[in-house]
Amino acid sequence: MKLIIPSYNRPETIKTPFLEVFKDFEKIILLHNDNEYNNYIKFNDYKDMQLVVTNVNKGGKAGQIRYAVNNILSNNEWAIFADDNIDYIYGIDEAHWKSFEYTNKNSTHWNNIKSDIFSSRLKELIKEAERVNAHLIGFLSTNNYFFANKKFKYFGFCHGKLTLWKKDDLFVFDNFDLKSLNDFHNTARHLVNYGVVLVNDYMHPIAKYFQKGGIGSKEDRKQDRINNINFLISFYPELIKTKKRNDNYPDARFVHLSKKNFINWRNKYINFIKEYTFDIDNVRWVKND
Repeated sequence: MKLIIPSYNRPETIKTPFLEVFKDFEKIILLHNDNEYNNYIKFNDYKDMQLVVTNVNKGGKAGQIRYAVNNILSNNEWAIFADDNIDYIYGIDEAHWKSFEYTNKNSTHWNNIKSDIFSSRLKELIKEAERVNAHLIGFLSTNNYFFANKKFKYFGFCHGKLTLWKKDDLFVFDNFDLKSLNDFHNTARHLVNYGVVLVNDYMHPIAKYFQKGGIGSKEDRKQDRINNINFLISFYPELIKTKKRNDNYPDARFVHLSKKNFINWRNKYINFIKEYTFDIDNVRWVKND
């Protein structure tokens, strides 16, 4: 299976492709241009890896993912997409992995996951995703095991630090790639396309946030996040809303919907977008002539 790592401005600090947990995967690192390529090879040995220059100038990580899906993957092929600064995979022990609900929560059940266990678990997750026709698999979005509840969830947020994506030639990307919060957009795209994603609460990628390099510091990203949140809550009304944080930093959330209410929302949305077109400049829907 391919492990695809979009990377930007981290030639000296990139970690993900060198981790033991990913040693059995075919590693492909996506870079934007030749200057990046020349800079990256100064600092690391990329033996048995591919460095691909995409010449994608817009959309950041989202544009790189779109490039990979369209140009690297074959139809029906599964691949892992991972950020470039993962430290390790934090996961539940084997005894509790077998349970479909996690109720007796304890930090001693969690540890650093090794490559053989990780690969075995991915096979099980893909099997379940195939069963329910999910084309996107995500993981616990926090390193706090208290929020780990179920082995399989079929509606929820697929955090972009680590996802599995199944290529589908019929998948509708739409024409908007977001620099910030692109994982919200990709999750929503899959929910609209298939009515389901698969979220596994039993593993989480440990990584830094707003690390030096990438698309900038926390403050650098703030206005872009505000703009993208405005887009998301307008593009997916009643599915995505703003999230209140203690530090007042702009954030988004998926609305908690029952299965019945989500199906109703999706049906209405699919019919709605047949009659309306989204005006990105004014961030609003406009009825077709």
